[in-house]
Amino acid sequence: MDLRRHISAGRLSEMVGKDGLQTDRVIRTMGWRQVAEAELPTLAPSTRQGLQAYADGVNAYITKAGSPANLGVEYSVLGQSFPDYRVEPWTPADSLTWLIAMAWDLRGDYDNELTRARLVATITPARLAEIFPPYPTASHSPILSALDWAPGAASSTPSSKMGGEWAGEASRRSVAEPGWVVAVRSSTCVGQAAGCRVTL
Repeated sequence: MDLRRHISAGRLSEMVGKDGLQTDRVIRTMGWRQVAEAELPTLAPSTRQGLQAYADGVNAYITKAGSPANLGVEYSVLGQSFPDYRVEPWTPADSLTWLIAMAWDLRGDYDNELTRARLVATITPARLAEIFPPYPTASHSPILSALDWAPGAASSTPSSKMGGEWAGEASRRSVAEPGWVVAVRSSTCVGQAAGCRVTL
């Protein structure tokens, strides 16, 4: 968790030195941590309460362990290069940032979307549709209805309750292709499955 926190915040080099700089540049350019910190206050109070309760449990474990070396053998190894390293308290923003990182890991068609974007200005729409056919909604109906994809409309529909509060909040701000239930907020996909178009 600590490693993932550093990766998703663009702070990997704090743990591994200069070998992590390139990764940090990429992640900081995408701004996962900044997005999480901006979105945290917009979540429902009960969602923030859940995130805080999770953080409290993690921090209780960190406190009980005392020395980082007691948390895992990896910290003993890390201590050889960074003897003063300490595990920071976990925060709700840490959890939210990792959800954004998970969305990135599930980006499935990212390379295809980049290729499509490059081709759109150089070939006809008909040719583009041959290379990248539209999603077959006739044979694979989306789980969410057209109403669910309308900003602000999904909060009162039954399908917005499918994934509980997280899915309900996300579906009100969905920006995605038809597919599985996704959690999309603003310009990032906080939690997703196949079929979601991630825009970072």
